[in-house]
Amino acid sequence: MPLHPTPRLARVALAGAAVLLAAGALTPAAAAGESAAPSDPDAVIVRVDWVGGYIRPGYELVRLPQAVVYADGRIVTEGARIEIYPGPLLPPVLIGRLSEAQLARIVAAAREAGLASGEDRAYGPGLVADAPDTLFTIVTPDGVTRTSFGAFGIEQEWPDPEEAAARAAAQAFLDTLVVEPEAEPWTAYVPQAVRLLVNVYGDPDPDFPQPEVAWPGPTSLATGGEPIFPDDPLGGRCIVISGDELTTTWPVLEAANEQTPFTSDGAAWRIIVRPLLPGEPETCTQG
Repeated sequence: MPLHPTPRLARVALAGAAVLLAAGALTPAAAAGESAAPSDPDAVIVRVDWVGGYIRPGYELVRLPQAVVYADGRIVTEGARIEIYPGPLLPPVLIGRLSEAQLARIVAAAREAGLASGEDRAYGPGLVADAPDTLFTIVTPDGVTRTSFGAFGIEQEWPDPEEAAARAAAQAFLDTLVVEPEAEPWTAYVPQAVRLLVNVYGDPDPDFPQPEVAWPGPTSLATGGEPIFPDDPLGGRCIVISGDELTTTWPVLEAANEQTPFTSDGAAWRIIVRPLLPGEPETCTQG
């Protein structure tokens, strides 16, 4: 049964979008106001991702995009996190639905910002080499345009006037992308599948001890899914759960926090949860 509400760097970054395109997550679609709506409501119109950067191994598998806009007007983004420690285990993902007018304005703004030109571009990180890239993917009937900015939003001098202008235009577009949806208001997104990043629990925080929670699903946290680093038994695993197993485990995930130790096969495990968004494949691949 559906779980979510219905009716509703440089080269590395570009390669990441190519993976999504090959997986069918990004395909040329008719944008609002340009032609008839595409038959696939999960077709992506706009997607803004973090890519690369100095992150812990495997974290790219659970990193959420900054925003995704779909052909039927749905918009998904990560909401604000509450300032407590330890914080909730589940990220605060929100979903709403834009009006046709809002969707048309977004497409027009992407074109005006030069992000839907049909020409892929990649700008380096400047002096901040360890920052992630920000990858804008815009899909129109003409095709897919990918524009990657290293160290996006980090203040520094950009000596090339063309690059400085491109960054300013992309920032202005991003600042106006996530708006209050007019067709359907923001609500908590409940996914049909989630990806888990599982690691050995390690030493608990002595200042914030947490009670152990027995993993309720049939999939073993010790052996399920696939290893992130096959040659390293402690390198973590990626597990995708959906269907009845997700229905069973979801209330437990909702009640857990970032430091909750889950027990499975006689050991304690730490997990990070990545809700899979509409149209994303139920696999252990980025995106």
